[in-house]
Amino acid sequence: MDKRLLIQNIDIIFILLCLIIVSYYMVFEKYNILRVIFGSLMVLFFPGYLLINTLFFNNKIFNNLEKFGLSLGLSICITGLLGFVLSLIYIISEYTILLTISLWNIFFSMLLFIMRAYNYK
Repeated sequence: MDKRLLIQNIDIIFILLCLIIVSYYMVFEKYNILRVIFGSLMVLFFPGYLLINTLFFNNKIFNNLEKFGLSLGLSICITGLLGFVLSLIYIISEYTILLTISLWNIFFSMLLFIMRAYNYK
């Protein structure tokens, strides 16, 4: 893998690293400040950030502040919709919410990575 491609995808690497940290603290340590910090990021920012970057891949219509605001708003909506769908299908617990949001983040991380790799020059 090229170094420039790795640097271009540092945000995806950070998101997946946060996902690993949250998963560890969710299972093994119940009450920790790192669980709260990274869990809040995973619920309130990452789903919308990945969706915005995937949908508007090459468009530079949003600056960073607009992307941040849209990411927060979309993440809250996405998390609520995932929770609603999960309540219709299965019982809601902290582990099923973690699994559902983790699968969302992993799917859009991999999709964004593939899009960036194919568009890489």
